[in-house]
Amino acid sequence: MNMLKRLTPLLIITIFVSLPLSGCTDITKSSKYKTYDITYLANTTNIDTANIDGKLEDLKTTILGRLNKFNVTNVSTNLSKENNSDYLKLKFGTIDDINDIKKALDKNTLLTFKKQFKDESDYETDLTMQAKATLEKLKNNADFETTAQNEVLKDPARIVYIHSDFMYRDEIKDVFADKLFNMEPGDMSDKLIEYSEQASPLAPPVKIKAIVKLFDKRDKEKVTKHNKTVDVSHILIAYKGAMRASDSISRTQDEAKALANELVEKLNNGEDFAKLAKEYSDDASNSKDGGVLETPAGNKTYVEQFENAALALNEENQISPVTETPFGYHIIKANKVTSASEESDTQPQVKFGILFYALVPSQWQNIDFDESTLASVETRYDESYNPYLILHFNNKGKEEIQQITNENNGNVIGIFVGNKLITSFTVKETNSTGIIKILKPDSTKEADELKELLLTKPLPLPLILQDSQQV
Repeated sequence: MNMLKRLTPLLIITIFVSLPLSGCTDITKSSKYKTYDITYLANTTNIDTANIDGKLEDLKTTILGRLNKFNVTNVSTNLSKENNSDYLKLKFGTIDDINDIKKALDKNTLLTFKKQFKDESDYETDLTMQAKATLEKLKNNADFETTAQNEVLKDPARIVYIHSDFMYRDEIKDVFADKLFNMEPGDMSDKLIEYSEQASPLAPPVKIKAIVKLFDKRDKEKVTKHNKTVDVSHILIAYKGAMRASDSISRTQDEAKALANELVEKLNNGEDFAKLAKEYSDDASNSKDGGVLETPAGNKTYVEQFENAALALNEENQISPVTETPFGYHIIKANKVTSASEESDTQPQVKFGILFYALVPSQWQNIDFDESTLASVETRYDESYNPYLILHFNNKGKEEIQQITNENNGNVIGIFVGNKLITSFTVKETNSTGIIKILKPDSTKEADELKELLLTKPLPLPLILQDSQQV
């Protein structure tokens, strides 16, 4: 492997009553101002019919409150019912990042309690059976999206649902693209799709079971931009202490720079680049080949300083100035320059939903608890001025915590916020005070951030993003 190539981590597993917002400046004059339409599906399947309208109005108020924290204007909202489903539609203008806004709108930072399993069950088998049962329910005409989200609520750490925007084939994992582009709108996979994901080369692969449904398909012009690339050769002059320098290298940094400048003079006087690379280059992976690098610069393959110097070359055989990187000093030669270009053609796009089941062991079991019983959060400090939080619950929460701790004496209980473990403790006695102490924060800033999360009003109803369009 070329010593200049970067190692990048692999990643796993995507209205209309106008309401004035106070404090908004005139952002419409900005060239970055854009107007968006966003549609959410509100999941009301677990709500009593008599309470749905109230929950929907509460949802609208909560979403508008979150939206008002951004630089937005011309906001309008609409609650509508279509095909027995409830939708919340937003329209607004902003100069802020729409992805940041969407993350803030549908984020649900629920406070939950979970019990740690003493003996892990065969979670892979259990979850596979759950996935198969869900597939059969969907085949019997259960609504795909609300069913998917209800599955996620059962175990959000291992069950994930995505509702995509329109995507081209090369933007979708092959295991799904091969099926989606051979389906018609409304079609669903007739059996579980099975494959493995590996978050990083050091992590074990995780088996995935998935159910996919195609919502829509269309043909759309696709503009493909090709960045400028430069095929290069290089000579590396390393020095003692440089990154990946050989133990045999004893020259100082100043000596390395002087030698690199000397080689540039030789090249300017007509000496052969490949010959000098074979004689002087400290990059053993290509020095014997005259310093030729297999991968062109321009694809963010190399370190930033090297990429920038290579891309500054505009003609074949052009030589760069001496360029410093963590590996030492480089002299770079352009072997071929391919200019940036743009092409367009019409390609099919699909909009779809995928329900994922990750077959990994379960450590925590949900405990029924009403997160709305949290009354206040207080920041305190110990003798060493280390911050901690005190959670105060109302009478209902006090009773629930008393029951939880009474029934789980000797068990480990975890406190989660937005499905992230905040702290855990072994129950040694019944908690009848309705007060819980969290020692997790390492700094005042972290304590303030956690406090804000705990006090963020959760969504009255789960949301599923349906559509997001720039008007």
